Amino acid sequence: MTTTPILDLAESLLRKGELSYRRLDDRSALITKLTASHASYHCVLRSNEEAGMLRVTVSSPTNIPETQRAVAAEFVCRANFGMPMGNFDLDVSDGEVLFRMVAARRSPEVFSLGAVELLFIMAVRCMDRYYPGLMAISFGGRSAAEAVEAVEAGD
Repeated sequence: MTTTPILDLAESLLRKGELSYRRLDDRSALITKLTASHASYHCVLRSNEEAGMLRVTVSSPTNIPETQRAVAAEFVCRANFGMPMGNFDLDVSDGEVLFRMVAARRSPEVFSLGAVELLFIMAVRCMDRYYPGLMAISFGGRSAAEAVEAVEAGD
């Protein structure tokens, strides 16, 4: 049985959504930008064909100021605590915040265009959902607890 490579499915998704993208030279990842409700996000779709995995990483367009990184670390921990899938990461050296989701297949038929689309949409939506909270702690003087509570109360 011949299966479609995972990254080819991801590329089909980006073409279907008419998103511009580029493929890394080593052909292991696609890079695109997507505008959602609160911001425009840098997105990377990276596959590991041997492991049968696809990872979607969505980057916040705004780095956390150095003075607010401890609060951001608490925000990330609070947001991650109840997260059913995926996780936020904070690079304390430069304030970059990422949201990552990974899907893996045990057999060739598990990945479909629909599965790749769902993973991509969920990752972008999660970053976009929490982005106002990140901005509230970075520039609005809110505590991590207040910011996460406000985001999650909006459900």
